Amino acid sequence: VRRGSTAGERVLGDADEVRGAGHRRRPGGGRFGRAWIASRWWECNTRCNLGLLLYHLGEPDAAKSELERTLALAKSVGHRRLEATVLCNLGIVAEARNDLEHADDRYREAVSLAAELTDDLLEAQFRGYLGLLLAKGGHLAESTVEFTRAAEKAEPRSDPAVLALLYCQRAIASGVSGDEPARQDWLSRADRLVTSDDLKADAELAQAFATARRSPSLN
Repeated sequence: VRRGSTAGERVLGDADEVRGAGHRRRPGGGRFGRAWIASRWWECNTRCNLGLLLYHLGEPDAAKSELERTLALAKSVGHRRLEATVLCNLGIVAEARNDLEHADDRYREAVSLAAELTDDLLEAQFRGYLGLLLAKGGHLAESTVEFTRAAEKAEPRSDPAVLALLYCQRAIASGVSGDEPARQDWLSRADRLVTSDDLKADAELAQAFATARRSPSLN
């Protein structure tokens, strides 16, 4: 996921540093004062980053627990965009744990909330993850529908990072289905979008490109 406290965002510092930040005392201002709400929003973002850090460190069970706490906290303070992002990240972690039914549920919840928020870029990203999951499960027609809807949301916004990730996902899905010409076509489209140094250095995109470039039999 590309925006906010997301799977695509770099996480700085080690796990103990991020974990400690999530437990700082709230500032004064009363339980529902502006300062307290701001501190809880900040804690939501910090805990989301911690969950992702644990995922990247190869600890999906710990990541799941942290993200579930983050989800409850985001709901309690009305941080709805982060709630949607955490739902998608829980889907990613569920995939890593091979809990594909749970991943499907979480991605669909994320899509629904992003649509309710009318956040087209978030919705596009979530539909991309859902589309790839469906392709891996052999549900190719449903996968194509999700990818098409994702493109309809993302392409008018012309965000190269979101589109490059989506096209990589489509390349991976094409490889899974054995459509080599389509894999090459989507990979070429993604390549043409990655022109800035920031995008070239992006870890999530680099991983997506690496997977898309592998032999279809390895995807």
